[in-house]
Amino acid sequence: NMRGRGFLEGDNTGVGKGRVLAALARHAVLNGRRVVFLTENGTLFTDFWRDIRHIGSEHLFKPFILNDGMAAYDPITGKTVIPSTPKSVVARALESNGLDESYNLVFATYSQFNRDPVTSAKARWLSHVAEGAALLLDESHNAAGDSNTSQNIARALNGCHTVVYSSATSIKDCS
Repeated sequence: NMRGRGFLEGDNTGVGKGRVLAALARHAVLNGRRVVFLTENGTLFTDFWRDIRHIGSEHLFKPFILNDGMAAYDPITGKTVIPSTPKSVVARALESNGLDESYNLVFATYSQFNRDPVTSAKARWLSHVAEGAALLLDESHNAAGDSNTSQNIARALNGCHTVVYSSATSIKDCS
């Protein structure tokens, strides 16, 4: 049982952090958990999906992309492999403060949560959708510090099942 546990995956660029996150996402879904994958920019959705495909697990996931107009692409052919989630579906999710249970993988960038939850439906939505989920924080150093983003992530951490922080710059040089 990983409830309430966190893990820091800190290693150099190109070592395989994405593959580890993909394996952890697979484990979560096979154990009935939603996965919330947050990262710095939408192009990393493609990288994460490539890693999910490389471990033979794409059939396990139904992705939901929060970012308007973002999609994931095959890095070789350039063809869309995960289309952007229709605006009407995103709007329904935000209005209900939840997500249709058929979606078990949420993609979003940190920028989607850089507002105060008093005025931002997305900021309020994050903590609800992360409830009981595996929260995978790719490029997690970008969500650190004193900001609305870090505060919204902290609220999501309170209810998630487990969290993985992944970063090539996870520990700053203190010298």
